[in-house]
Amino acid sequence: MDQIQQLLDKKKAITYLDFNWKNIDIQCVQALAEALKINTTLVTLDLEFNKIGDQGTEVLAGALKINNTLTKLNLRVNRIGNQGAQSLMNILRINTTLIELDLCSNQICNLDTMTEIHDKLKVNYINKQRLQCLQILCLEKLEQSNKINEIKTLNPIIYTSCLTKYQ
Repeated sequence: MDQIQQLLDKKKAITYLDFNWKNIDIQCVQALAEALKINTTLVTLDLEFNKIGDQGTEVLAGALKINNTLTKLNLRVNRIGNQGAQSLMNILRINTTLIELDLCSNQICNLDTMTEIHDKLKVNYINKQRLQCLQILCLEKLEQSNKINEIKTLNPIIYTSCLTKYQ
């Protein structure tokens, strides 16, 4: 598909991809997963109304292990069962960037898995908000007094994040 090829093109900064009703099968999911592993711009991926199933969900979960830019994933109506949901739950233990995951109208019956997915997405969201606040605070401090060493001492992770984001 052309859209998957665009994801691989480093010259194009695609942030949203819509694959609604595209009859996505396992081969397409595998190609998409490979593209997600190297893409650094995609933020939202909409795969609603396809036939991804548990196997395709496991493949996507593998890509999410590596991808750190995707924040929204729509997998509504994709014949995903408990096994696929479990794969997503496991990956959310590693992936901290995904904050929205739509699994409505699938075949997931395990309430514990869905609860854990919800809890992990909530933590990701809260952490993202905290990081943004800390980055703003960091920038303000840098602008006010250029006290880089003070920030470095307070929190090396924030220091590195600020330098990366604002230089």
